[in-house]
Amino acid sequence: MMAKTQVRTNWVFVSAIQATGQIYTNQTGKFPIPSSCGNKYIMVLYNYDSNAIITEPMKSRAEQDMICTYTKLHTYRSN
Repeated sequence: MMAKTQVRTNWVFVSAIQATGQIYTNQTGKFPIPSSCGNKYIMVLYNYDSNAIITEPMKSRAEQDMICTYTKLHTYRSN
């Protein structure tokens, strides 16, 4: 009996793009009722290169809270 040869049925295309490093952020308005953890706001970050939208809750819009939240979002790594 002769072995059957397999025919390739999938094509893979690869394209290199230049990373721009662009990100955009927005903070929501205050929610009418705080979460059970005391968060009243959400920071939303859009990463242009990966087309990812990432969010993180915030307790207040104080400068320190915004910097801490922005740092968390900026260093986010997907698993």
